[in-house]
Amino acid sequence: RNNRREIGRKSIETKRSLKEVTSVETRNNRRETQRRSSESIRSMIEETSNDLRNTRRETVTRYSEETRDIQEGISNNRGENERTTRETTVSMEARTSNGIRSNKRESERRSIEVTRSM
Repeated sequence: RNNRREIGRKSIETKRSLKEVTSVETRNNRRETQRRSSESIRSMIEETSNDLRNTRRETVTRYSEETRDIQEGISNNRGENERTTRETTVSMEARTSNGIRSNKRESERRSIEVTRSM
């Protein structure tokens, strides 16, 4: 009888001990899972934050480059327009001057012809 009681008592103690160990392991596992989850979330937030910073930096850089390109384009267009205007003016003046000389020669030739025919 004592033997049976002893075995029963030990069995109960073993079950309790197993329950406690299991409970402690479960708590530890839960803590570890939460810790890993927190680390993972922290890491994801950090990566996202870095990505946003990089995207913002790239956007500002691209905007600056495009603005510079537009300003250079405007400046180049202005210079090109001024050059074209100068060339056109010079060309028109030359044509006008040539036209006047040509008209003068033509007038003189006609005048000579008219004088001859009289």
